[in-house]
Amino acid sequence: MDVLRRELNHYLFHEFGVDMAEEEVAADRPFKLELAGDLTSEGTAEPVFKFVADEEEYYALANPMNFLPTVGMSVDDLRLQETGRGWSVGAIL
Repeated sequence: MDVLRRELNHYLFHEFGVDMAEEEVAADRPFKLELAGDLTSEGTAEPVFKFVADEEEYYALANPMNFLPTVGMSVDDLRLQETGRGWSVGAIL
């Protein structure tokens, strides 16, 4: 799990433009990524991490690498949102 945290921190380091040397990126730097739960994608459980940047709380997703503000959403809310993103308009009509 530390390898995944380091990869996510490397991604977030670039996305947030963190002021530190890239060589200093680690599993716990620049952000402390806490496991918040998981999302299931194509039968595989994908971890969801929570972190704080500039006093705002975010979720970090590993597959594909992405982040989004929590804005009061729980992991269950996020799971529902991700399920909905997979629906196609043709399937609904």
